[in-house]
Amino acid sequence: MCKDDVHKIMTPSCLFFALVKSGDYKESEAKRISATILNLFGFNYKIIDNILLYEERKLFYKLETQGILGEEVDIVRLPDGRDWRIAYWVLQVDKIIKMASYQEQSALSNEAEYDIYEQNNIWKRHSK
Repeated sequence: MCKDDVHKIMTPSCLFFALVKSGDYKESEAKRISATILNLFGFNYKIIDNILLYEERKLFYKLETQGILGEEVDIVRLPDGRDWRIAYWVLQVDKIIKMASYQEQSALSNEAEYDIYEQNNIWKRHSK
């Protein structure tokens, strides 16, 4: 579940469903990637680019093209007059929740089709 009535909640399963929905990842790969991303972000929705390794940054650029991550840049003026750029990665929570919710709904509707088989008494013949 990605949200309750009041809050947006980013969970591993929410991110997993969004990655699977993108169509670029198998389930095992999506599970690994969602764990990696949430381990890096922790409880925040924004991290600084400097902490990423080369492979992680490469993955983040790919996720940016899919709309799962976004990039922000802050420009700070140094005392000597030069500008210093600080790059951040941002989880696109609204888009992830939208993608994941659609995937969860379709998964739940598929399960509902087979709920009839869970009812044991449906197959019994009624005697007159």
